[in-house]
Amino acid sequence: MQPAPDGGGAAVVEMTPPAVILKIIKARIVPELSYDDRNMRLGRVMSPALTIYKKQLTSVLSILLRMSGFALTLFVWGLGLTGLFSKRTLAEWAEKVNECDVRRNVVSGMKFVMIFPFVYHVVAGTRHLIWHLDVFLTKPQIYATGYLAVVLTFVLAGGLTMLNVGEEVKKDVVDMTDEKHYKQKKAEEKKKAEEEAKAKAKMEAEKKAQEKALAKEQKKAQAKEADGKAKEPPK
Repeated sequence: MQPAPDGGGAAVVEMTPPAVILKIIKARIVPELSYDDRNMRLGRVMSPALTIYKKQLTSVLSILLRMSGFALTLFVWGLGLTGLFSKRTLAEWAEKVNECDVRRNVVSGMKFVMIFPFVYHVVAGTRHLIWHLDVFLTKPQIYATGYLAVVLTFVLAGGLTMLNVGEEVKKDVVDMTDEKHYKQKKAEEKKKAEEEAKAKAKMEAEKKAQEKALAKEQKKAQAKEADGKAKEPPK
């Protein structure tokens, strides 16, 4: 410590700066972890997402609409690929199903499960199309149409499940995978169309003949009337 140069009370303190030592430390290699593993290692709690929200009619119907569309896609593709690659026709598969000793309630349940996605997709899709008309867009109306769509779906699906088309209608169904049956059905339809065309042409010809005969009779009547007037003595 040294006294102040002007004789004042303050003193000037001289301090030696500390020595600074630089060290080279190797960088710590961070292991490559996935997003989930890294968050688990750091102790970060993941968001529960959908589990924290209350189930709402609007969200449930929206999810069901997409699920029904996906189910219909799988069904159509499965049916088409089965008919394309299977050695059996759809009629033979139907016979195999009929040969199974299954209770009627089980069959009805299976029919309902198959029909339900189709009916719901039609009803809910129609509901969405109606919204494009700028109607039923308030919250109470959206919930009301949602409940109505659910009721209509169950009613229509149940009705179609219990519907019995009968044997006559089944005979008219053409199996597209049975080439022989398909060609035979097409030939019958062509023959029927030709017969209808011939019958229609015959009716038109008869109608024209009748009109021609009627016109001829009218012409004769007019000529006869003119001759009668010519033979009358002048007054």
